[in-house]
Amino acid sequence: MLDDYEGMAAQVPAFGKLQARADITVMRERLGTSEELGRALKEANAVLLMRERSKFGDEQLSLAPALKLISQTGQAIPHLDLPAATRRRIAVAVTPNDSGISTIELTWGLIFALLRHIPEVDRRMRQESWPAVAGNTLEGKTIGVIGLGRIGRQIARIAQAFRTRVLATGKTLTDERAREAGAERVSLTTLLKESDIVTLHAPLRPETRGLIGEK
Repeated sequence: MLDDYEGMAAQVPAFGKLQARADITVMRERLGTSEELGRALKEANAVLLMRERSKFGDEQLSLAPALKLISQTGQAIPHLDLPAATRRRIAVAVTPNDSGISTIELTWGLIFALLRHIPEVDRRMRQESWPAVAGNTLEGKTIGVIGLGRIGRQIARIAQAFRTRVLATGKTLTDERAREAGAERVSLTTLLKESDIVTLHAPLRPETRGLIGEK
């Protein structure tokens, strides 16, 4: 198992069942070089990946001659060279039933943390300095959602409960799909100009890299 920086695997009940059936090595640190990856995967029959933290192209796959399976948490696999894995007869499994709820909850947690200055207030309280910090309310704000897909749609729908205006943009987004999520389809320029809060839910691809920059 690669890239389990936080030791999350041990907290999953199914992991104990897997340990009873197989010899598992959990890598808590990042393997930064091909040599390190090669030593770790030399005799591995299966690799369990924590999200898309490590790149697996043809070069990396060549370092694991015994590899038969790559199991990936989540649905996105931009870091995996699927054609290369297919050529090497390596099966790739993901978790298609992932609802994305953890990402949705985290998004709203970050929004409220910023609006209400929660990290700053927490820090001051721990320093025994009662914080006189005025936060902001969400009601009446405009939220811009870039990428109205599986995650973005839920963000937009929840936003309506706080009586916010929701703008959305996306390469394939239509007016109808935006309306179904309670959003208004606009251009990226308009979204950035009119939004108080912008949340990005587009997959990292060559065409989306650098989508939000200094300009």
